[in-house]
Amino acid sequence: MSEPNSPTSNERLARALARVDIWRGFKLDAATATTTEPTGFTALDATLRNGGWPEDGLIDLALQSNGSEWLLWLPWLQNQMRAGHTIALINPPWLPYASSLIQSGLLLDQLLIVTPQTTAQWLACWRDVAQAKVCSGVFAWANTLSYPELRKCHLLASEAKGIYAIHRPWLSQRQSSPAALRLGLGWQNGALQCQLLKQKGCVAGQQVPLQPPASIAALWQEFSPNTQPATANSTEHAPRSNVLAFNQDNVQVQG
Repeated sequence: MSEPNSPTSNERLARALARVDIWRGFKLDAATATTTEPTGFTALDATLRNGGWPEDGLIDLALQSNGSEWLLWLPWLQNQMRAGHTIALINPPWLPYASSLIQSGLLLDQLLIVTPQTTAQWLACWRDVAQAKVCSGVFAWANTLSYPELRKCHLLASEAKGIYAIHRPWLSQRQSSPAALRLGLGWQNGALQCQLLKQKGCVAGQQVPLQPPASIAALWQEFSPNTQPATANSTEHAPRSNVLAFNQDNVQVQG
């Protein structure tokens, strides 16, 4: 027999369902609403829940080839730079090209680039940046992560609030992921296509052709399928051996 003031089974269930890490499909009331940031792509905003990038968890992207993700993120990154926010890049597959970043409206002194040597270091970087809560966006690249490792990343992203994205190889979409949003990004018939693999609380499976906004239209042609580079980092978490010096007046590579 239960105590007089003990919660009933219905009350315990209600408390459990109110947790931020528990959600029910097709339940889009105020209790499960989340803040979002516009992507910069009208068609993609119209497809994503609440009209933009979710700030309540991990975004997991499967890439056909490295490089196209910059086109996807560039409109959002430009807005963040204008607002004075800092962005972290963890284990980018190539050394970001300073001149192109500057021409694209990205400020070097607002970029933090980290090149971990092992998976353990990679996870520690993600944890430290998320817990510091000084970056409005964290973008990481990884070849192999287990489901428990992805879950840790997702929980840290949920607590930090911001845009937290992991970029993985195309075949990673076969693996289960706890991410709030999963996307596949690749070129089809000369157009960049974004496929919604999973979306928290909404139907997924849509194919969204991306049309470049005016702010990045000039860069779009540089990433045509004929110029896509081969996938970088053939070994797990193999970073470049040098890092970029963030002095915009004297950009240099330090060994």
